[in-house]
Amino acid sequence: MPPVNPDDLLPQGDRLTYAALAAKAAELTGYQPMSYLDLRAGQMMDVHIPTEIGWLYNVYGIFSFITELWNPLKAAGIALDGSPMSLWLGGYHPVEHELELLRWNDSDLGGAGFVAWHPLRHPQLGPVEIGGWDKVHYWYNAPFDRLEREVAPHADWLIFLGLSSPRLEIRSLGAEPAGEGLWRVRLVIENTGWLPTNGSQRALDVKAVEGIVAELLLPSGARLVEGEPRRSVGQLAGRSEQRSTVTWWGYTPGTPDRAVVDWKIAAPAGSTVSAVARHVRAGTARATLQLQRPHG
Repeated sequence: MPPVNPDDLLPQGDRLTYAALAAKAAELTGYQPMSYLDLRAGQMMDVHIPTEIGWLYNVYGIFSFITELWNPLKAAGIALDGSPMSLWLGGYHPVEHELELLRWNDSDLGGAGFVAWHPLRHPQLGPVEIGGWDKVHYWYNAPFDRLEREVAPHADWLIFLGLSSPRLEIRSLGAEPAGEGLWRVRLVIENTGWLPTNGSQRALDVKAVEGIVAELLLPSGARLVEGEPRRSVGQLAGRSEQRSTVTWWGYTPGTPDRAVVDWKIAAPAGSTVSAVARHVRAGTARATLQLQRPHG
């Protein structure tokens, strides 16, 4: 996950969100979450590397991950003590690790993952020796007989990521008389999702996402007296920003997950008005209301 390059800056809120999403990945999959900087492990830090996750986050403020499926070292019982596999592949490991991999190949793979070195006459090169690890089927990819077991937990994590999205809903749409043939209409919008409607602070910083738009739809014979038919109400917070309700320094009172829009209209009693709220990342919500005067 980001940051990808040393000069990438992540706001604190986005760092905490990434940590929470990555922690769930570790819980469900057993994989070690790390930033792309960690994966580079100090190599080529003077080179600016473009990646899809860096582009999605830096340009659009979208939380994004790359999942490197399968780890033969872990399958062989080799502990890297938090070091990225990229370091191991660079040769920073004892020979005993390679012997452990060979024992794993013999005992767990039935010898299928490693081809014994043997002579071959090449038509251009002449006598050569070929052999070594079958990297396509046992190293870069999970062996076919354990592929489903390896991939299934990641589907659960993807569902978790989807459920963490912002979700725009209409909490209430009400009206009360405000004079002869007049009504005060109030729309209350809320974000019931975990993430804020903007997704990330980065999205706000680079102006990658517009706010929620609330619109009042009037029937024939009704007219708007006060207010604009379409109103922008900005962004709504999600539960991700409410880190704790236990301590005063972790809890922020208020309802930043809600917004209120008022209109004044002229319409006959019994008319039906509608309201719709839209956000590009949080969806669309609709509600209808029949104008009724209170009895008595």
